[in-house]
Amino acid sequence: MADTMTILKDIPPENLSSLARILLGQSTPTTVTDLKEVKFFDETLNESQKEAVRFSLSAPEIALIHGPPGVPH
Repeated sequence: MADTMTILKDIPPENLSSLARILLGQSTPTTVTDLKEVKFFDETLNESQKEAVRFSLSAPEIALIHGPPGVPH
């Protein structure tokens, strides 16, 4: 991982993918867009879990979800 980071830091930003530029702090992620409707395969998800899924699906490049796992049903 350290070797990869060393290589990446020497690559000009215009030659990196948009995701690589975001992960290296060279640009900011695109604004999250609201989703109109999501059909869940697992309807037993609680509202917090559903919101996490909506958030991750609406993030164009990357989404980070952190927290304890949901309560089993």
